[in-house]
Order: sequence, then structure tokens, then C-alpha cells
Amino acid sequence: MAATLHAPRDEASETPPLSADLQRIADSPAFHQLQKTRNSLAVRLSIAMCVIYYGFILMIAFGKQTLAMPLDGVITLGIPLGLGVILSAIVLTGIYVRRANTHFDRLTADAVRAAQNK
Repeated sequence: MAATLHAPRDEASETPPLSADLQRIADSPAFHQLQKTRNSLAVRLSIAMCVIYYGFILMIAFGKQTLAMPLDGVITLGIPLGLGVILSAIVLTGIYVRRANTHFDRLTADAVRAAQNK
């Protein structure tokens, strides 16, 4: 007979109920739009980063001769492509931050305003 392990139930780990103000915000259409928009952008940027990163890893695994092509003296194609992976992470992060500081902040303010008017 296999033993089943259960984590001890800790009342402190349970999520407390939301206050009335937070519940109104969570129920507002503006908040749902914010969640939908933010999650959509996060998924798209994550997929883009995974394609870039794993594409580079696959090039390392299966395209060693291509990455070893000399460009100028001792610099090979792999060096600028590796830097491109790093720079793409910085650019994608910048895209998310810019969007969060403009569009997402407006949607957040709309959700709070909508909750205050109820």
C-alpha cells in the first residue's frame, strides 16, 4: 500500500478574502481587459524570446560550422549572434516596460476609477 503525502494545511497560507474595494476592482471590465492585454503581451514576448534563445542553442548544437565562419580576423559569426540574443532580451524587456508604463497604467487607472464609481 502506497503512502500518500499531504502538505499540512496552514491557515496562514490560504488566500484571505478581498476587501470590498479590491473585489470591485477585480470584477470591473477594465480590470479584465488589463489582465487580458497584459497576459497576451507577456505570452507573445515570451514566445519570441524562446524562439530566439532556443534557435541560437539549436545553431550551437547543429550548425557549428556556420557559427564558426570567420567574419573579421578572430571574430566568428557566433559572437554577434550571441550578442544578438542578449540584446534581444534587453529590447523585449524594454518593450514590456514601455507598454506597462503607458497602456497598462491607463487600464489600471480605468479599473480603479470604475470601481470607485460603483
